[in-house]
Amino acid sequence: MVYLENVDLTEKTILEIGTGNGATTLQIIGDMLNYPNSRLITTDIVARDISHLFSSYSELQDRVTFIQTSGEKLEGLIPNSIDIIVEGYTLCAINSQTGKVPICFSRWAEVLKPGGLLFIEEEFPLYSQDSQKYFLWRMYWRFIKSLLLYAGKNPYQEIDPQTLDSLLKNYHFVIDNQDIGDTLTAQSEIISALFSHFSEWKNFLPNGLVRLAFWLLKNSLLQQIKVLGTMITPYYSIRAHLKEK
Repeated sequence: MVYLENVDLTEKTILEIGTGNGATTLQIIGDMLNYPNSRLITTDIVARDISHLFSSYSELQDRVTFIQTSGEKLEGLIPNSIDIIVEGYTLCAINSQTGKVPICFSRWAEVLKPGGLLFIEEEFPLYSQDSQKYFLWRMYWRFIKSLLLYAGKNPYQEIDPQTLDSLLKNYHFVIDNQDIGDTLTAQSEIISALFSHFSEWKNFLPNGLVRLAFWLLKNSLLQQIKVLGTMITPYYSIRAHLKEK
């Protein structure tokens, strides 16, 4: 998760790409607490109700706006209006459609003020991490990606950090810092996500035989989750800034 606790947010406008379940949104709202006149615009391609995020931060509700828009369009945002862009685990979804990521970076560079900051956090591509400790992570995402493909959908496509670094430089971003790490996902969360994905996409599978095959694969994966417990996920984070014009 992207953290902004060491960034001066006073009178800054923050743009979040991909509200999702609101976890990063909530973290940003908490980071804004001690910075007067800071403002958050959180965006998602899907309509999101973020009202529940203000149960502990009611005083900040007027400083947070949700816009339903895609990461490459950012409808309603004008050039040079954003001080900080935060993106966490959304580029992999954007990258499921070939060619969208460069369009995003072009648009982000347009709305960001010169010298403005960009924070990115993403999972590594499956092919890049072969350590045994990531076994469950690889099995989980191979199942989900295969399920989406057979359901006729575009699976998430992670971007390796070297490629992302090159893309950012093409759009006048300067890399300030890169880091890597692991996140831990509890068994109950993995199982919940697995059942949620399967329930959402099983009816899009082409026939009963394929549905049966994926049902068996799901049950096999479920047994591995119960044995291994926690899922370890490798991620990388990038902090960059937009070159002064």
